[in-house]
Amino acid sequence: MCGIVGVKTKRKNGLFNSDLDIFSDMLFADQLRGSHGTGIFWDEFGDSKYLKGPMPSSSFLRSKEYPEVVKDIVRLGNFVIGHNRHATKGEINFNNTHPFQEGDIKRRQITLIHNGTLHSHRHKKKVDV
Repeated sequence: MCGIVGVKTKRKNGLFNSDLDIFSDMLFADQLRGSHGTGIFWDEFGDSKYLKGPMPSSSFLRSKEYPEVVKDIVRLGNFVIGHNRHATKGEINFNNTHPFQEGDIKRRQITLIHNGTLHSHRHKKKVDV
């Protein structure tokens, strides 16, 4: 089964570096729940941003993109959610790695992650998970 971790703050000035250190530790430890894909999402002024890849969190945390994203999250965000995928269905690839985004950003966009298998998702997106 997959794993989900997150950090949120009520502080008006957003997350601290120490919050992201804790989040990174949780995402690393959560690799035990799934090592086939890792992804995170956060909010920047009402716009949902994400970073993901078909790799274990230990590799994801060492990627060149992750430290740059952490700077943005600390500067602009008040939450970050992470997902570790264990492939119970579907191939191990970028498209099947969570999070998924649906909708038009100008109207309404939703970012999705889940733990388990969704059997009636075909009307949402053409993915195998």
